[in-house]
Amino acid sequence: PKVEGAWDIHYLDQLLAQLEAKHAVTKPILIHAILETAEGVKNVDDIAQASPRMHGMSLGPADLAASRAMK
Repeated sequence: PKVEGAWDIHYLDQLLAQLEAKHAVTKPILIHAILETAEGVKNVDDIAQASPRMHGMSLGPADLAASRAMK
């Protein structure tokens, strides 16, 4: 949740790779990002292309509205 840029996905990708190696996981764990801030929406293209693990994305409308100071 609250993915704001490709850096968040890169970090998670590395963490998952380490865990998969440590526990001999053979099927890659995929990522579903939730965009809940204006920054995340602005960076949607970079987020989508940040890792082959990317499986999907969703919008979090309540937090997104709050980040834009909307009622």
